[in-house]
Amino acid sequence: MAKFNGAGVKTATKGFTGTIDQQVINHNGGTGFLRDEKSELFLATVSTFLEDKFYESGADRQNRIGKLAAKVAINDSVWITNFVTWLRGEGNIRSAAIVVALESADAMVKAGIPGARAVVSAALQRADEPGEAIAYWHANKGRKMPSAVKRGIADAIARLYNEYSIAKYNSSNSSVSLKDAIALTHPKPVDDHQSLVFKYVNERAFDPKTEVPSGLTQLQNRQKLMSLPEDELRGLLSSEKGMQSVKDAGLTWEAVAGKVGLSKEIWTSLAPSMGYMALLRNLRNFLDNGVDLKDVLARLSDPQQVAKSRQLPFRFYSAYKQVGNNLKVASALEDALDISLANIPELPGRTLIMVDCSSSMYYNSDKSGASFMEKAAVFGSALALRANNAKLVGYGTSHSEISYRKGDSILTTTKKFRDMGGTFTARVLRELTHTEKYDRVIIITDEQTSDSFTDLPGGTPLYTWNLHGYSSGHEIGKGKYTFGGLTDNSFRMISLLENGRDAVWPWAE
Repeated sequence: MAKFNGAGVKTATKGFTGTIDQQVINHNGGTGFLRDEKSELFLATVSTFLEDKFYESGADRQNRIGKLAAKVAINDSVWITNFVTWLRGEGNIRSAAIVVALESADAMVKAGIPGARAVVSAALQRADEPGEAIAYWHANKGRKMPSAVKRGIADAIARLYNEYSIAKYNSSNSSVSLKDAIALTHPKPVDDHQSLVFKYVNERAFDPKTEVPSGLTQLQNRQKLMSLPEDELRGLLSSEKGMQSVKDAGLTWEAVAGKVGLSKEIWTSLAPSMGYMALLRNLRNFLDNGVDLKDVLARLSDPQQVAKSRQLPFRFYSAYKQVGNNLKVASALEDALDISLANIPELPGRTLIMVDCSSSMYYNSDKSGASFMEKAAVFGSALALRANNAKLVGYGTSHSEISYRKGDSILTTTKKFRDMGGTFTARVLRELTHTEKYDRVIIITDEQTSDSFTDLPGGTPLYTWNLHGYSSGHEIGKGKYTFGGLTDNSFRMISLLENGRDAVWPWAE
């Protein structure tokens, strides 16, 4: 969905260690510590979709990210290029990547630093994102765009515009259309076929009834299908030929839904051509329409499909919440969740895992349907179940141990967490480590505690996973590490650090 390119205008990370610049009071009244600019930018981006959070609005977060990106880009343009490439790629963060790229490029151009073109191009990996970038620039920088920014967007257009993508993403609700993006940046077609695509986009913008050129076969099939009377199209898509017709025309389920609505038969025809995320999001629709889910569930729980999808584990948990009353579907989603967490290490020794269950962690402003606490509980449970010997607790004002046994379901364990009021991370940590010795402590939290930290007994390593990315957090020093985002390979950073490997940034291992 467009973040900046609407009508009228406009993960996941492996981890990092950082340095402390200044001691401050955090959002919850306790002692917090400001991070260096790279560390703060990293955490601020990997933990957001630019939505409102408990202590910070989406607009304030976007503004903070933009200012940080500009500063870092001037001081280290190579780092910012690597960061944007990773953030939009393996990090799978869209909107924040565009903000970082464009604010970095703006600062680099003004400072005479080369590389702005590559930074912009790296942030754009889907055909609607060039328009998003232009819309963001117009809303925040004005109409005049430097040539390096234009060229970066043009490079992305040449990579991304094809028959399927222009049909899928040419939305009338966008302030910057595909045609506008081409006209503003003048991309060079990679071949004659793409030249036809560009020409058709331009002509269709002036006349929606423009005939598709003979060289664009998929678009011709699409136009033919969509020009059929509704009853005839509905009948075709409901027949045995429907599946092949959908494939030949590159039709998306959204396009079909907007034209004829979706019945059991049509959903059945559409499902084989739908992407992994679309299948996950539409499980409720499949169930409500009585669709046979055998093939759908097989795809959702297939290890290769799960790995390729790059879905964050909490997406499976969110889908489970919506359809958990169907045991067969719930079982497939649980399998997918377990597969997505396959890279979580089997930590040796004794591990303390603390999941922040304070009231601020129950805030939920995105569309996943899961609160930050639930997301933290999913990962905390998975870590405990995979670890050699772990104590799993939920905490807030006090703490409560979560019981589990090896082989238990991640979802069953997750359901045992509850709201525990305020946030006294340091006090709970001292209580838990006062009489028991651990080889490591892992805390999954928003880092907004009401009290202050002290060193752990015997120099025990402390790993903090920050789910919100606020500007201040726990003290970072020797043996203390802070990470951002929750992806299926985040936690392998623990073993890298304990084996003495340099794990400062995910792209510099």
